[in-house]
Amino acid sequence: RDLWETFPTGRVRQGRPIVVPTAPHQITTNHPNVGLSGRKRLCSFNPVLFLLHILIFCLFIHLYTVAASSHLHYHRHLKQDCLDYAIK
Repeated sequence: RDLWETFPTGRVRQGRPIVVPTAPHQITTNHPNVGLSGRKRLCSFNPVLFLLHILIFCLFIHLYTVAASSHLHYHRHLKQDCLDYAIK
């Protein structure tokens, strides 16, 4: 009871808090597309978009690893050339 008396959006009535929407951002609905802010979000959860993000993430990791390996490969070749030159 004390908690709900201090809480701005709740009024104590019959031991159960009644949420009073005093401001637009305090209105909460059960609709999945409406977040806690009251504004309509793009979507609650889009699996296609999620997969797309994973794909892009994997692509970036792939590019990074390929770049790193080619970089190391280049260095190895350079070292080998230097060794060959030193042997000559």
